[in-house]
Amino acid sequence: TCELTIASEAAVVKKHAMTSEDVPARAVKLLHLSLLLESKGYPAFLDAAEILANRQDLGPVEIILCGPAVLSSLRESYASEAEKAQAIKARVAEIDAINPKLSVRWIPGARGEAKQALFDEAHLFIMPTRYPVEVQPIVLIEAFASGCPVIASDQGEIPSMLTDTTGVLLEDVSPAPLAAQMRDLIIDHDRRLSMALASTELAQREFSKSRYGENWENLLRSI
Repeated sequence: TCELTIASEAAVVKKHAMTSEDVPARAVKLLHLSLLLESKGYPAFLDAAEILANRQDLGPVEIILCGPAVLSSLRESYASEAEKAQAIKARVAEIDAINPKLSVRWIPGARGEAKQALFDEAHLFIMPTRYPVEVQPIVLIEAFASGCPVIASDQGEIPSMLTDTTGVLLEDVSPAPLAAQMRDLIIDHDRRLSMALASTELAQREFSKSRYGENWENLLRSI
């Protein structure tokens, strides 16, 4: 399971209430946190961010890309991690300059309290992965625990984790459909809050440390 504290209902409500039309709007924050491998979906995430940046019907939005620029064993178009990092930095700056209401920033990795803070502040978690052997991504459990609805691909075992009450499962995670789902949950405060509360309930019921302890006890007792 994850090491993050599962957020209380009050904390989740407070976080998402800050983006409501009934209060002076704060930015809706979208987070993608992973190793920045092409198969993990960061290029689609950035391309979807560009689509959102070119819209004029969104309020303040903050898009955060978090993770180190690493090279995979699969073929990539970069000769080194430094070259890849420079390309990501340039792409983020390009999108960030499009629309003053939408900001994009890259954080080259976060651990411990820094990662906890990112999830505590995020309103949506985006994971358009096509990684070949996706099983039970810890980042999805971290998103659930933090009251973040998830927009993710149907890769691997993700469908066994994500329900329609806690997020959106996509067969097609190309930029246009991904951006459309991101936009829908940015503007639909009530649906986003409902999913956020269902996410923390799911984290407590299925992915908490106490639940994992029970599973281990049952397994060991059975053998």
